[in-house]
Amino acid sequence: GTLTGTPDEIDGRAIYYKQADARFYQAGAFLLGRQISNLPLLALEIVAFGLPFYFIAGLAYEARAFFVYLGILIAYKFALKMLYGILAQTLPKKANVQGIGT
Repeated sequence: GTLTGTPDEIDGRAIYYKQADARFYQAGAFLLGRQISNLPLLALEIVAFGLPFYFIAGLAYEARAFFVYLGILIAYKFALKMLYGILAQTLPKKANVQGIGT
Protein backbone atom coordinates (compact mmCIF):
# COMPACT_ATOMS: atom_id res chain seq x y z
CA GLY A 1 0.00 0.00 0.00
CA THR A 2 0.82 3.62 -0.09
CA LEU A 3 1.29 4.21 3.62
CA THR A 4 3.61 1.23 4.02
CA GLY A 5 5.87 2.63 1.29
CA THR A 6 6.62 5.89 3.11
CA PRO A 7 9.58 4.53 5.10
CA ASP A 8 11.20 3.63 1.78
CA GLU A 9 10.57 7.17 0.55
CA ILE A 10 12.27 8.57 3.64
CA ASP A 11 15.21 6.19 3.25
CA GLY A 12 15.47 7.27 -0.38
CA ARG A 13 16.26 10.83 0.68
CA ALA A 14 19.85 9.86 1.42
CA ILE A 15 20.21 8.54 -2.12
CA TYR A 16 18.77 11.71 -3.58
CA TYR A 17 20.98 14.00 -1.49
CA LYS A 18 24.09 12.04 -2.45
CA GLN A 19 23.26 12.24 -6.15
CA ALA A 20 22.21 15.91 -5.92
CA ASP A 21 25.45 16.87 -4.19
CA ALA A 22 27.40 15.18 -6.97
CA ARG A 23 25.20 17.03 -9.51
CA PHE A 24 24.34 13.72 -11.12
CA TYR A 25 20.80 14.69 -12.10
CA GLN A 26 18.13 17.30 -11.38
CA ALA A 27 15.33 16.97 -8.83
CA GLY A 28 12.67 16.79 -11.55
CA ALA A 29 14.38 13.85 -13.22
CA PHE A 30 14.66 12.06 -9.89
CA LEU A 31 10.97 12.58 -9.15
CA LEU A 32 9.85 11.54 -12.62
CA GLY A 33 12.02 8.41 -12.56
CA ARG A 34 10.76 7.49 -9.12
CA GLN A 35 7.13 7.81 -10.19
CA ILE A 36 7.63 5.88 -13.43
CA SER A 37 9.35 3.08 -11.54
CA ASN A 38 6.27 2.82 -9.28
CA LEU A 39 3.85 2.29 -12.17
CA PRO A 40 4.24 -1.52 -12.49
CA LEU A 41 3.60 -2.04 -8.78
CA LEU A 42 0.70 0.39 -8.92
CA ALA A 43 -0.84 -1.52 -11.83
CA LEU A 44 -0.37 -4.83 -10.01
CA GLU A 45 -2.03 -3.51 -6.85
CA ILE A 46 -4.98 -2.13 -8.80
CA VAL A 47 -5.54 -5.35 -10.70
CA ALA A 48 -5.04 -7.57 -7.65
CA PHE A 49 -7.32 -5.63 -5.31
CA GLY A 50 -9.50 -3.36 -7.46
CA LEU A 51 -10.64 -5.93 -10.01
CA PRO A 52 -12.07 -8.45 -7.53
CA PHE A 53 -13.66 -5.67 -5.48
CA TYR A 54 -15.48 -4.34 -8.52
CA PHE A 55 -17.18 -7.65 -9.20
CA ILE A 56 -17.71 -8.67 -5.56
CA ALA A 57 -19.42 -5.34 -4.89
CA GLY A 58 -21.74 -6.03 -7.81
CA LEU A 59 -21.06 -2.81 -9.67
CA ALA A 60 -22.32 -2.30 -13.23
CA TYR A 61 -21.34 -5.02 -15.69
CA GLU A 62 -20.58 -2.57 -18.51
CA ALA A 63 -17.18 -2.00 -20.05
CA ARG A 64 -17.48 1.79 -19.89
CA ALA A 65 -18.34 1.78 -16.18
CA PHE A 66 -15.51 -0.65 -15.44
CA PHE A 67 -12.89 1.48 -17.21
CA VAL A 68 -14.16 4.63 -15.50
CA TYR A 69 -13.76 2.79 -12.19
CA LEU A 70 -10.21 1.74 -13.10
CA GLY A 71 -9.35 5.29 -14.18
CA ILE A 72 -10.58 6.73 -10.91
CA LEU A 73 -8.71 4.07 -8.95
CA ILE A 74 -5.46 4.73 -10.84
CA ALA A 75 -5.76 8.50 -10.33
CA TYR A 76 -6.53 8.03 -6.63
CA LYS A 77 -3.61 5.67 -6.00
CA PHE A 78 -1.19 7.86 -7.95
CA ALA A 79 -2.32 11.01 -6.11
CA LEU A 80 -2.02 9.28 -2.74
CA LYS A 81 1.46 8.03 -3.62
CA MET A 82 2.49 11.56 -4.60
CA LEU A 83 1.02 12.99 -1.37
CA TYR A 84 2.94 10.57 0.82
CA GLY A 85 6.05 11.19 -1.27
CA ILE A 86 5.76 14.92 -0.59
CA LEU A 87 5.20 14.28 3.12
CA ALA A 88 8.18 11.93 3.24
CA GLN A 89 10.41 14.53 1.62
CA THR A 90 9.30 17.42 3.84
CA LEU A 91 8.86 15.90 7.30
CA PRO A 92 11.99 15.00 9.25
CA LYS A 93 11.11 11.60 10.76
CA LYS A 94 9.31 8.42 9.76
CA ALA A 95 7.03 8.63 12.79
CA ASN A 96 5.79 12.06 11.70
CA VAL A 97 4.81 10.84 8.24
CA GLN A 98 3.11 7.70 9.52
CA GLY A 99 1.36 9.70 12.26
CA ILE A 100 -0.28 11.91 9.64
CA GLY A 101 -1.29 8.95 7.52
CA THR A 102 -3.12 7.09 10.23
